[in-house]
Amino acid sequence: MGIIICPFAKKERDADRIRFVVESSGQFETALENLLRECEYLEQNSDMETTLFILENIAENFNDYPDFLDIANQLLIDQGYEGIFQLASFYPDYCFADTDPDDPANYTNRSP
Repeated sequence: MGIIICPFAKKERDADRIRFVVESSGQFETALENLLRECEYLEQNSDMETTLFILENIAENFNDYPDFLDIANQLLIDQGYEGIFQLASFYPDYCFADTDPDDPANYTNRSP
C-alpha cells in the first residue's frame, strides 16, 4: 500500500478510477497540450474519475511554477473547461507568499 496523501481519494483509488499520467517533455507548450488531451480523455471516459498529471522537468525553480499554473488555468477557461475540471497543484518546495519555507501551512500544497 502506498502513501495516503488524500483520504478523499481512497474510494476512487480502490476502484482504480485515478489515472496517473507523467508529462516528461520538459516544455511548457507540450505540457499544456497534453493537459488538454487529458481533459478530453476524462470527458470521453466516464469510468475514470480524475487524473494525477505529473509534471516531470517542468518548473524546476518554484518561482516558475505559479506562472505555469496561471497559464494552465487560463487555458482551461479558454477551452470551456471552467467548472468542469479543476487543477489542484502540488510542488515539492511549495511556499506561500510571505511565509517562511518551513511554515507548516506550506505542506498543504507540497508533494512527496
